[in-house]
Amino acid sequence: MADINRNGHAEIIVTSVVDDNLQSFILEFEEGKFRKITEKAGWFFRVLDHPKEGPILMGQRMGSDGIFVDPIFRFIWKKKTFEKGLKMPFPKETKIFGLTLADLRGQGKPEIISFDSFERLNILSEDGKTIYRTRDYFGGTANYYDTLKKKEEPFRPNEAPPWRVYIPGRILIQDLEGDGIPKIIVNKNEFTSGRLFDRVKAFERSEIHSLIWEEGSLETNWKTRELKGYIADFQVKDADNDGDEELVVAIVPPVEETGILSREKRSNILFFKLF
Repeated sequence: MADINRNGHAEIIVTSVVDDNLQSFILEFEEGKFRKITEKAGWFFRVLDHPKEGPILMGQRMGSDGIFVDPIFRFIWKKKTFEKGLKMPFPKETKIFGLTLADLRGQGKPEIISFDSFERLNILSEDGKTIYRTRDYFGGTANYYDTLKKKEEPFRPNEAPPWRVYIPGRILIQDLEGDGIPKIIVNKNEFTSGRLFDRVKAFERSEIHSLIWEEGSLETNWKTRELKGYIADFQVKDADNDGDEELVVAIVPPVEETGILSREKRSNILFFKLF
């Protein structure tokens, strides 16, 4: 949710994949009810918190194989709906999720921060060169959609299972201490199944990490206690309206607590006081 048309009211931006087709939409609350100001859009939508411009809407197409295809475009408000604008200055093959901009290293200009396909956090130049890559894994989730458009090479077309596309976690940029130094906030989910299986991701524990650039590398500024299960999503917002922001975490318990065949599925929302 973000006020991306700058009318004083937040819009609800939904990326929706239905039967291998993108049918995304945007809602706005007007005259006591929700109205679709954009619907059945063939775009992956994502709001980027730009360090200089504030929230902007981005979109990326789905390719013929059912996965993300570059480039990423900025969307602009025209009259009563959003329309495709200029191409965003991201390197080729950049995916719209697990991506942000920030001047982490104090260079005086925003740099690209994104997760690679191995779930490592990267700092990139505009031409796509890797400036820094973490050794640890971050951003992994069990959020995905399946596509029948892309086929596994070892299988015959009629026997190929759906291709599973995982959506990486958020990358938040915050200066919670108010010292003028931006920090990264990311999730860290640990696998029991390892990282060798594309279609099975079993998580047993997780943490949220705040990372800061120090002496040529990203170092842990703070982290939460270890949590049982996996972090599906998180945000930093003033959840209890007391004027201070909290860390809000959506977490799914591990399989052994509910049973893989159990009908009783549950999740939890955790709230952490940051200071």
